[in-house]
Formats: sequence, structure tokens, C-alpha cells
Amino acid sequence: MAVAVNRIHELGGGIVIAEDRKIKFELPLPICGLLTDMSGEDSALILDKMQKDLHSKGCTMGSPYMTLAFITLIFIPFYGITDKGLVDVINGKVIDPVISVK
Repeated sequence: MAVAVNRIHELGGGIVIAEDRKIKFELPLPICGLLTDMSGEDSALILDKMQKDLHSKGCTMGSPYMTLAFITLIFIPFYGITDKGLVDVINGKVIDPVISVK
């Protein structure tokens, strides 16, 4: 995971899939870490390859990228993920995911 995170940092934002400590796919998102400066066709090809790779490894989400992109939008009910952690959007509170520790 560190390889992917470090590459995302180098790109100034993006989506990266690493396997066996090597970058397998990357989609740079240099515009505010959210948008690419690539053509729509090129970015769609990369996302399609990434999605096929994830599905071949057992991912059951129809569109993994869109799922992750939307869960970070804190105005989408009911839960979201922010830099503060898991958020209950309805009540505007950060949720502690640990119920108890033994």
C-alpha cells in the first residue's frame, strides 16, 4: 500500500493500483487531486482497465472508483468518509468505529 500512496503523492493526486510492490495502473488527478488533465478517452480506458483488474481479483462493486468517489462526499446521506473519519451525515457527527475493546 505504501508504494501506491507514495505514487499518489508524487502525482499530486490520483488513483493508483499497486501489486507486488510495483505500480500496475495509475490515473493522475493533478487538478486539486480530483480532476485529470488527460482526455476523456484516455482516462476512460485507464479506469476500464483498473475496474477489470479489480473485478478479476474478486471486487463485486459495479464501479469501484465511483463508489469510493461518492462516499467521500459528506452531503450524500447517510454516511461519509472525511479526513476526520467516518461521519454520520444526518447528525453531523464523527462516528467512532470501535464499539468496545476487551
